[in-house]
Parts: sequence; structure tokens; C-alpha cells
Amino acid sequence: MGLKVLIADDHPLILQGLRRALEASPDIDIVGEAHTGPELLALVERRKPEAVLMDMHMPELDGLACLEHITKTWPEVKTVVLVCVRGAGTE
Repeated sequence: MGLKVLIADDHPLILQGLRRALEASPDIDIVGEAHTGPELLALVERRKPEAVLMDMHMPELDGLACLEHITKTWPEVKTVVLVCVRGAGTE
């Protein structure tokens, strides 16, 4: 059994890409997917992942608020927050 990872992003295409990239590794097991902050927190509670890969910008509760809650409630869970800087390199 590999590293238990939960992924969260409100864009289905990004979520699908993350899943495909992570599934390519035999050392990673995807234990759930979330589209909103509250959904993410509920899944962390139920699925007990070892790591969470999440978007910074999600509806209802953003990645920063989720990060704060996860680190306080489940300090053993490692987190990676993805940030897309709009307009970077286009100016």
C-alpha cells in the first residue's frame, strides 16, 4: 500500500490531471477527491489521508482556510497547496 493522498480542486480538468499523474506512481494511493473546501475537510476526517494536494482557490472555503484547519486538527497530515498565478509571464 502506498502513500494515501487526497486531492482537491474545483476544476474537473485539473482534478482529472492530478489524479492521472499521481496514479502513475505505484507508491501513491488516491483515497478521495474534493471540489470544495468543506468537502475536503469532511474527506480528511473520513479517509485519514497521509497527504493532501489541494488548490488554493476553492469555493465555500479556500485552500488557506483548509490548510489552517488541517494543520490544527490533523497535524500529522502533510499538505501541498497549488497556486495558479493568473497573468504570470504574459505582461
